[in-house]
Amino acid sequence: MGKGGHLLHSRVGVAILGAILVGGIAALAGVGTVWRPQAPFIGGVMQGNGTATTALAQETETNGTATPAETATPQPTATAIPTRAPTATPNLVGSTIRGSLVSTNASTNSFVMSRNGTRYTILVNESTTYSGVATQFSGLQPGYRVSVAIAAQNGSAYLASSVISSIDR
Repeated sequence: MGKGGHLLHSRVGVAILGAILVGGIAALAGVGTVWRPQAPFIGGVMQGNGTATTALAQETETNGTATPAETATPQPTATAIPTRAPTATPNLVGSTIRGSLVSTNASTNSFVMSRNGTRYTILVNESTTYSGVATQFSGLQPGYRVSVAIAAQNGSAYLASSVISSIDR
């Protein structure tokens, strides 16, 4: 028996031969699913069978002519750019925010102030001190200029340790 005969009688030889056969078949199957002759891509969407079809291609294949609307170049459409209001940037405890008082809310012991188009919600409590035109929370009026020392931050709201107000009209 030659070298090839001994290979077929051993388990290792049969395993190698099986791996070569199975690998070759798998490679052919893989190439067969990827490689297909395709019609030229005229425009539109590739279909699952690998050919391109569009209304223009079908019309041209049917009667050899196309209408001007089918041959027109598509024009880009405007896309709205989403906009959002400016958000407050986080401030460290102990920093000061200066701006204009927009509104007050006695039920929540808070007011809204605006600085460079950004609105800040300021909370006050019994420890907050007041000076300037308003010497207490109820004296704050929309339009006042305020300078607020930040004691703490809770989400997007800030707790004021002191509020200095002035009329700046």
